[in-house]
Amino acid sequence: MLELTPSQIRAKIGMFPVRFRQDPKMTYYLDNAPNDDFGFFKDKNGVTRKKSFKDAISINGKEVIVKSPLKELRRLIREEIEDLKVSEPLTFEGNPLEFILDKYSSLNDTMVDLLTPSFRDYLTGIFIVAPKPTTFRVLLHNTQEFYLIYAPDGYVAKIAGKKYDLRNLSEEEYAINSIAQLLELGIPPSAEGPNSEVDNQADLQGDFNNEIPSLETPPGEGSPTETPPEETSPTEETPPENLAESKLPLRIRLIRKK
Repeated sequence: MLELTPSQIRAKIGMFPVRFRQDPKMTYYLDNAPNDDFGFFKDKNGVTRKKSFKDAISINGKEVIVKSPLKELRRLIREEIEDLKVSEPLTFEGNPLEFILDKYSSLNDTMVDLLTPSFRDYLTGIFIVAPKPTTFRVLLHNTQEFYLIYAPDGYVAKIAGKKYDLRNLSEEEYAINSIAQLLELGIPPSAEGPNSEVDNQADLQGDFNNEIPSLETPPGEGSPTETPPEETSPTEETPPENLAESKLPLRIRLIRKK
């Protein structure tokens, strides 16, 4: 079986018999090929027909699979990139991010845990800011940053002034959530993102429980209960005392005019 592009089919045909997909029982011979897309072929009766090279299914009795020129171009580009990587050593001056990730393999694994394998889409760079303990400054695409401090058997993340021991699963989940909050600030990156949605179940549940108070709070354990004011009966108004009628005789004094 031959796997060829249309241009390779044109070069390989020569004087060999060719069969095409449209009439696989008929044998043709190349008469003229003006380009790599199609050619003029003659059948056994001498009739000339225009045929596309991509429709060829066999050459000289050997089965042919036509490769896409675009796929072939991509394959060649990938091979050139791989050859370039092998020929040119990785240096800090040439690619500081990849140099640090290649030098510190545990750092690369930690970044995958925190930001998925596509973490490079969300970074501007990683810098060493302290040699002992080895401390990395991780600069996000939106100018936000956090720090990774090397510890035995793992790292400690310092995010927004708070430290998370990534060797502890629950603290690692809180660190992931804190980094996600940093990424929410500023302009979003032009990234395809992970292959599927990734959540942080433990952390989301913790936030939910902290933000929504319980509706069944037993007395004495929640907010203080209000004591209703004591009801006091209104004081009865004391009626004014009735004026006692005076029993003194009424005296009238007459004054005579002289």
